[in-house]
Amino acid sequence: MPTNPLPLAEFRERITRVYRQLEMSASTVQKFDQLLRELEESGVATTAEVTTEAVARWRADHCADRAPHTVAGQISVIRSAVSYAITEGYAERPPNWRLLKPKIPIDDDPRHLPWAEVVKLLTHLERRAGAPGEWWDRRLYALVSTIAYTGVRRDEGLFLRVQDLDPTRGVIWLRDIPERPLKTVGSGLPVPMPPELASILADWAPRVGDGEWLWPGVRGAKVWHGGGPGRRPIDALQAAAVAAEVTGEVTWQILRHSWATHAETLWGLSDAQIQRVLRHTKPSTSALYRHADLANLAKLGRKISFNPDRADDGAKRERKIGFHLGRKSPRSPFSFRKRRAS
Repeated sequence: MPTNPLPLAEFRERITRVYRQLEMSASTVQKFDQLLRELEESGVATTAEVTTEAVARWRADHCADRAPHTVAGQISVIRSAVSYAITEGYAERPPNWRLLKPKIPIDDDPRHLPWAEVVKLLTHLERRAGAPGEWWDRRLYALVSTIAYTGVRRDEGLFLRVQDLDPTRGVIWLRDIPERPLKTVGSGLPVPMPPELASILADWAPRVGDGEWLWPGVRGAKVWHGGGPGRRPIDALQAAAVAAEVTGEVTWQILRHSWATHAETLWGLSDAQIQRVLRHTKPSTSALYRHADLANLAKLGRKISFNPDRADDGAKRERKIGFHLGRKSPRSPFSFRKRRAS
C-alpha cells in the first residue's frame, strides 16, 4: 500500500480525536498525546520518520530518568500509534520493537509484592478491623482483600455494588455502569470469588446498609472513590502498608500484578486461566503482569528431585504447607492465608 505521510503534529491530533470519539479512557488519550509530542521534540517531523533510529533517539532524550518497565509501557503506546499509522497508510514499516525494548533486571522489578508481603498487609488490616475496628477499618480490609484476591482493576474494585456479589455461584460480576465504564468489552466478565474472600465479604456486606455501593463513603450515599488529601482509598491503602511495614510500594495496580504473579508461580494457574481472570484481550498483555518472584521459584525448586527415595517428598511437603489462617471454610487454590503456628 503506498504511504501518505502526515506531519506528526497532525497525526497526533487525528489519533487523539479518534480515541476520544471511541470513548477511550482519558489517561490513554493523554499517553498518546504526550509520547507523540516527545517524538516531535526528538526531531520526528512526519509519520514516515518514526523509525528504529527515531525511537532510540526518543529513549535517549526523554527516558534517562524513567524506570525500565515505564519505558517498556510507553514503547507499547508508541507501537500502537505506529500500527494505526500503517493501517491508515500514513507509514510503511514499523521500527524494530524487539531491539528497542528495554531490559528489566529481575531484582529491580517493583511491580508486584512477594506473597509474604501481601500476607503481612492483609493480616495487619484484619487485626485492625477486628480489635475492635472502626467501620472504615472493616471497609478498608474488605476492599483491599477483594482486589488482592481477584486482581481486578482499581475502578472495577472501587465501584462494585452489593448486587455484583454472587456467593452462590462463587463469582463477582463486573458490569458496565455509568459511574464506571469498563475498559474493554471483554472486561465485563465475572471473576472468581475465593472462599476466603467470600467469608470476608459475607461479614462486610451487611454493614453497608441500604445503599447500593459495596464501599460507601462515611455518609453512605456515595461511593468511596475520591476525597481530600489523606482520605482517598489509595491514601488509606498506602498508610496501612506503612503501618504493616510492607517492603516496597503498594498501589492497586501493584496488587493486580501481584495476583497475576502468584497465580502463575505459586497457585499453578495456566496462562489461559490467568488471562481469563485478568480479562486481557491478548496473552501478551497478561504476560506483562507476571513477574519473576524468587521466593515462589524457590518453592517450586523443592519439588525437583532425581533421588528415587525422595520422589514423593515434594508432594508431601506441599500438602503440609497451609495458607489458611484458621477458618473452617474451604481453602482456596489461590490464597493469601497461612496456618497459625501451633
